[in-house]
Formats: sequence, structure tokens, C-alpha cells
Amino acid sequence: MSIRHQITLILISLSAIFVTTSWLIEEFLIEPAFSALEIEAADKDLRRCVDALDAELEGLTKLSGDWGAWDEAYQYVIGNSATFESSNLIDETFTTADLDYLSMIKLDGEVLWSDGINSHNGERFDVSSIDSILTKSLGDKIHFTSVDDSLSGLIPTSQGTMLIGVHPVVPSNRKGAPVGIVTMGRLLTTRRIADLARRTHLDVNFLFKDSPALTDSERQLLQVSGVGKRIESSEAGELIALSTLKDIGGNTLVLVRLTISRRIMQHGSIAARAAMWCSLGGALITALGTGMALRYRVVEPLQEMADHATRVGVQDNLDARIRFRRNDEIGKLASTFNLMVARLADSRDKLQEAAHRAGMAEIASEVLHNVGNAVNSAGCSVEMLTERLESSRLPGLDMAINLLSEQAPRAAEFFANDPRGPKLINYLETLN
Repeated sequence: MSIRHQITLILISLSAIFVTTSWLIEEFLIEPAFSALEIEAADKDLRRCVDALDAELEGLTKLSGDWGAWDEAYQYVIGNSATFESSNLIDETFTTADLDYLSMIKLDGEVLWSDGINSHNGERFDVSSIDSILTKSLGDKIHFTSVDDSLSGLIPTSQGTMLIGVHPVVPSNRKGAPVGIVTMGRLLTTRRIADLARRTHLDVNFLFKDSPALTDSERQLLQVSGVGKRIESSEAGELIALSTLKDIGGNTLVLVRLTISRRIMQHGSIAARAAMWCSLGGALITALGTGMALRYRVVEPLQEMADHATRVGVQDNLDARIRFRRNDEIGKLASTFNLMVARLADSRDKLQEAAHRAGMAEIASEVLHNVGNAVNSAGCSVEMLTERLESSRLPGLDMAINLLSEQAPRAAEFFANDPRGPKLINYLETLN
């Protein structure tokens, strides 16, 4: 596999790992973090709604405390004021104080005065059940022993859930034992719920145990003995925050439901996906940029050097040079390679010259060897000839010829009478 393909595969693998890591971070870190943040915000909204309800109860308790520390109210409870009822316990009081219920009760449970006017429709309603709850509470739960004692909470009525504030009736100098209680109440009407939603900027609703709008899980939550709280997602993609509220007797009375749009999660998802797409774009740009840089700055120069090495090795062209004008590692490598090729060419030239000289010396040596052989052969031949000449009978033959020449005129006589004649014949026979 070529370097270009290897680098491409590495860049693709790194980009895939980067994108996968970004997705895993978004899926298992960012989105759960935004979800936890959204749940935390929903819990704060739920507490804010309950706090707003507590503030309403605190306002009622403070108002009932103002009445409870009023001398005229104190005199009325102990039976010394005949005009208090006609002067203060009138319809205008309900309108001015924005009340739905008002009562004056002695500590022994005697109801001195009580009345209820629904602020939603302006109609009076039966308050006997409310009076019964309060008188029963006086016997079972309410024990005002101090001028600073008070009670606030929720009670069920025929008109719906009511917020009440209860305060003991004491002298204005706040010295002396309580003689009764003054109770003020406000129904959780749609107007007051809407006002609560406006003040808290929340989509809040109050559901009672017998409400048909309750879901099965919400009914189960109302069965919890303690204060139940739950935050869940609805089918509409909204966040539902639930909390139960108890009446003054400690019984679960109403369910607070907050419907919260999942803007945090939506914005978080958009931000996370935008970050992932930006990361993906950044990874692609980085991969492309890195690939182009590696291609033009590394791969192609290395390819050119590989081709040049092939030309040098295959074509035996030691005069070729790499023309790189670079000061980086590849430029230094090219310069070193050119220097190596130059030295290789110089070494080859020297080797060729040495080989040429060695060849000439070898040829001369062979020539001399051959000449020596020829001279040796000639010497041997001369020596043999000398030896043969030295051992030759030519001198004797020469003498025989001279003798024959001298005796030629009388050859017959010579061979017949001269004793040298037979010897000459024997000598000539030995020359064969």
C-alpha cells in the first residue's frame, strides 16, 4: 500500500474516531448534563411555586395576626364589644382583604362568628364544615400557648381547597393568654391560580384527589404518606413537575402540577448538535487540509525521490539530480541523496579507471607471459640445436666429402687399394 493510501486511511480513521467520540460525548455527557440541569431547574420552579404558595399563606397569617392583636377583636371574643361585629364583620371586609372565609372562634371551640363569600362568583357558601375542621383542630392539634403562635395551611371545603391563616386573639400589648382564634381563608380559585402563575411565570395547576384530570401515576403519588415529588416527561414532550401538599391535619390534599417546556433540553440539544456538526466540519476541514499538506509537502516529494531513485538504480543515470529548494527534512534528504549519487558516480569513475588499468596490466602480463613462453621455446630449440649440432657428424661428413673430392680422379684405385676406402664406406653407412 502506498504512503498516500496509508495517510488517507489514517486520516479517515482519525476523523471517524473523532466524530464517534464527539457523538459519544454528546450522547452520554452533554445531553445527560442538560437533562440534569433541566430537572434541577424544574425542581427549583416547583420549590418556587410552593414558596409562592407559602408566601400567600404567610400573608394570610400576618393579616390574621393583625386582627388577632387588635383590642377590639380581643374585646369581642371576651364578650365586651357589641359593635365589633356590625362594624367589621361585613361584606366589605371580604372585598377589601380579598378573603373568602373569616371566622372568630373561642379557644373552647365556640364559634362566635363565621362566614364565607366566594370571591370568584360573589356567592355565600356553607362554612359549617370549615368551622368543624377548625374546632376539631383546636381540640386535637391547635394549642396556642403563646401570643406568637400561629398556624397556616390548606383545608378542603365544598368550594375547593382553601388557604387559611390562623392566629390567636390576644391583647394589643401582647401580654396575656390567648382567648380565641381569628381565621382567614382564600380559596384556590382559577383567578388566584392564574395570579400565582403570573407571579411565578410558571404554568401551574392544582389537582384534587377526585379530579378526573389525574393520571394513574399522579393518583399513586397522592397516596404517598410523606411529601411526594416527581419530575417526569409527558407524551407531548414537556416536563411535568409534581408535588403533593398536605392539609393542616397532615393528610395529602392536593397535587401541584407544573408543565414546563423543555427549552433547556431543546437548546442544549441544538447546541450539542451544532457543536457536533462544527466538530465534524472541523474534522473534515482538518483532514482535508492535512491530506493536502501531506500530499504536496510530503507524499509527492517522496514519490519524486522514489522515481529518482528508480531512475538512478534502473537506468544507471548517476548524472540526474533532485531539484528541491527546501530547508526542511525532505530538502536535507534530497541534498544528501544528491551527494550520495555524486559520490557514487565519482566512485564508479574511479572504479572504471582502476578496472581499465588493471585490464591493461593483465593484458601486458599475458603478452609478456606469452612472449616469455615463446622465448623459452626458442631458447630450448636453440639449446637443442646446439646440443644436436655439438653431437652432429657433420665435421666427419665434411672430412669424408673432402676425401672423396681429393680421390675422385682415382676413385677406383682408392677404394680398391687404399685402406681408407673401406673405412669411408663403413662411415657413410653409419650416417643413416
